[in-house]
Amino acid sequence: MLPDGAMHQLRFCCCRPQLFHDGEVFGAFVNLYPIAHFLCRDRPLSRWAAEGLMEMTFQGVRSQQDTARKPDNICSRDLDELDTRILCVLQDHADLSNVELANRVGLTPPPCLRRVRRLERSGHIRGYHAKLDAKMLGFDVVGFVFVALHSQAHIDFIAFEKQVIHWPTVRECYAVHGETDFVLKCVARNLTHFQRFITETLSKLPNIKSVKSAPAVRASKESPGVPLFEYANLGEPTQ
Repeated sequence: MLPDGAMHQLRFCCCRPQLFHDGEVFGAFVNLYPIAHFLCRDRPLSRWAAEGLMEMTFQGVRSQQDTARKPDNICSRDLDELDTRILCVLQDHADLSNVELANRVGLTPPPCLRRVRRLERSGHIRGYHAKLDAKMLGFDVVGFVFVALHSQAHIDFIAFEKQVIHWPTVRECYAVHGETDFVLKCVARNLTHFQRFITETLSKLPNIKSVKSAPAVRASKESPGVPLFEYANLGEPTQ
């Protein structure tokens, strides 16, 4: 049976995470260690339980400190190295379990999950997507279409963008500077369907000045997302 004073000390340290802030972390650890040592005496299972209790306590306190430091409305300059590593890994491997993700970034699962949820709430993670094989699904053509409008008035740009939303063939649409007003990335089953979309759908819109198309021969590189590792100076992500 644990002495009343030791039990009180254990409860006091476990229930007050503020003790672990700044320079008091070590002091709190020293207070807990003799209690765990008492639990370990001549009882292997109790030793395992005591060490587990200490580890859970420190993990919980560290995660509470981490959450307290970073509100949900964080911006890019508030991200630390662990946040950046989480984003980099998820960007390439969104199907990882939380345990696998934690192992890759060097965290235990609970604080890792809390960081992911915080990044989701703040908008840094906008969603998770499966990467499909277009050719296996019968979509053999990826093409780029360059559209110029007669009028570059804001209301005309908005009208065109609203129309693009309803075209499944157009996977991405960018308003650009220069002779062309919009660049569309399209995916079609074959060249016939691609040309039909251009002539029968796109070109019939009002305010279309010119349309130029360029079917892709092959994809030399496909890297969706942003080059976080390059700009964060973290080195290459763990495979």
